[in-house]
Amino acid sequence: WSLIAGTLIVSYILGLLGASMAAILLLWATFTRIADLCNIPRKDPLISFLIFSAVTVSTIAGCVLPFQAYAIVYLGFLDQAAPLNIPYNQFILFAGVVSILTTIVLFLLAKFVFKLDASRFALPEELVKEFDQKKINKKQKCALIITIIYFAALLLPGFIPNVPGMKFLSSLNIIGITIIALLVMSFIKIDGEALIQLNKIFTKHVQWPLIMLLAVTFPIADALKSADSGIMVTVNQFILPIVSNMGLIPFMIISMIMLGSLTQVTHNIVLGAMFIPFLVPLCGQLGGNPIIMWFMLYFVLQSAFVTPAASFQSAMIHGNQDMIKKDAYIWGIVFLIAIILILTIVGIPLGNLIF
Repeated sequence: WSLIAGTLIVSYILGLLGASMAAILLLWATFTRIADLCNIPRKDPLISFLIFSAVTVSTIAGCVLPFQAYAIVYLGFLDQAAPLNIPYNQFILFAGVVSILTTIVLFLLAKFVFKLDASRFALPEELVKEFDQKKINKKQKCALIITIIYFAALLLPGFIPNVPGMKFLSSLNIIGITIIALLVMSFIKIDGEALIQLNKIFTKHVQWPLIMLLAVTFPIADALKSADSGIMVTVNQFILPIVSNMGLIPFMIISMIMLGSLTQVTHNIVLGAMFIPFLVPLCGQLGGNPIIMWFMLYFVLQSAFVTPAASFQSAMIHGNQDMIKKDAYIWGIVFLIAIILILTIVGIPLGNLIF
């Protein structure tokens, strides 16, 4: 179980740094190697849990930093609904607590509730020697240093705004800093080869399907909330009397359950574009904190792992040949319930304290 805890930590750190896909592929390969060397069947409930956790932990960790892709998208929906500036330090504190608690709860459920047998899951000596032989090269060291500087440049203006140079970094924002980082990495050459090639970056590593989806989603969201269309006004007039009678907390919980269920069968970004501009201001009208409401919707929409169609990450889980299909559904439901409970029990009080 100590080794399993270590894999969850690795998955979390890589997800936090925006390398969730690397975390998934790296850990999945490691899990299958360990299973084969330790004579654990590939179709074992423990292996299914590890396949699931590598994806979900890295995904939920990717929600912590406000300049990661999905955070930027959902913050865009928040700006459309109610322009609210969430300081980086408060954003990271809230999202960090929720994501770390979710990871811990997932671990405890596997160990004490599902009581998975991890007695044979250990690193064989053969694998330890293989890992020891792997050394980081100059190119990887340089890329790591630039990555650390890049994250520091994005984070520091939010934590130490009065230090000289922080205003300049803040004015560059994520677009300017990212452009500088890409240019620096394209100019630095090690052993005659550039760290990155921009043409490959833009053709192979940019999430063009996501960008195209957003290109369609944002205009639709604008049309929905436009006063000329009258759609949101009509919905507001119909829903407001109902939710006013149920109270603020039940409204927030029901909203999470509703979107958490819907996102298992449709795209989470589309749901975010449709409902965040409507539900967040409605929460404010009921006397709640719109920022807390946004965080609750943000996290629950990123918890789409129940069905294969819920998200790309969920499709990876259900499509893994070593995953027990029944366990994929069970763990997806468990994860959704766990994060709704954490957001309700811990998230609301914590949000009221720091926002």
